[in-house]
Amino acid sequence: MIRPSQWLLNNPGLKLVSLGLSFLLWNLLGGKDEVIRVVTVPVQFVNLAPDLAISTDYQRQVEVTIRSRRRIAVEEVQGLLAEIDLQTMVAGNVQISLNERNISNRPLGVGVLSIAPNPLQLELEQIQHKMVEVRPRLEGEPAEGYELVEVLSSPQQVPISGLEAVLAKVSDISTEPVDISGRSSGFDAEVDLDSPNPSVRIDSGSPVVLQLLIEEKRRELTLTRIPVELDPPRDGTSLLTRSMKLVVSLPISFEGEVSGKDFRARVSADDLQPSRRAYEILPEIESVSEQEDLADVYRVESMEPEQVRVRVRR
Repeated sequence: MIRPSQWLLNNPGLKLVSLGLSFLLWNLLGGKDEVIRVVTVPVQFVNLAPDLAISTDYQRQVEVTIRSRRRIAVEEVQGLLAEIDLQTMVAGNVQISLNERNISNRPLGVGVLSIAPNPLQLELEQIQHKMVEVRPRLEGEPAEGYELVEVLSSPQQVPISGLEAVLAKVSDISTEPVDISGRSSGFDAEVDLDSPNPSVRIDSGSPVVLQLLIEEKRRELTLTRIPVELDPPRDGTSLLTRSMKLVVSLPISFEGEVSGKDFRARVSADDLQPSRRAYEILPEIESVSEQEDLADVYRVESMEPEQVRVRVRR
């Protein structure tokens, strides 16, 4: 039989550790009055279906009353989250009741007495889709004497998605800005798109390629009495339109003299069958000038009439 004095003397270190742990647990759990605090906790929604979105303003924070039998340090509750799983939700009005299981990252020994407001009200709406135009956004001006003539976008339209009320206000999506300052020639630019609203999602993951045509500024000339010729001549075929008016443009640096004699309107009737009614044909405008560089720089802006009349007899 072990006497009490012997029991106390056996394994004294282990007994002191057990006594210390017992005192610590009593001090944490039973040695103090219950501590109650109210903390503000952010709301976090998880597992929302990709074809759904929250369409109305919602509670982004809740007040959580917590309790513990020990003092709770401020940093211990800074990571608390009110986590709400929306995996099973469908479109419409949703009412979500919160309980202790929704409060994540709770320190050991901390319980939840209440959550306010509770329940939470949400409006879930089906995501809509539409195609919109790409709008190039440019900054700066070309070099002096040059101008931006055309901007082509590839693709010209992109798919976007979002809430119906938001998409109704979106007609185009602009690109990130492209600087054309001091440019005297065209170039291509690969740019991303810039959503006009954080709730509008651009469903095209690829960047947009912009083709920018920059050229020397031009001046326009109106030329009259441009001869219309049948080329090649053909028996039984006659021109009812003998001359026309052209508006052509030339680079401002072009110094040559230009007149109606420098151009002709050529018409081919090889494939036309005899008919009682006259044909209307779009002519081909050609430079017949001795100025060799004219053919490389002129541009037809308009012509009158736009089509010439040709008659083919039997």
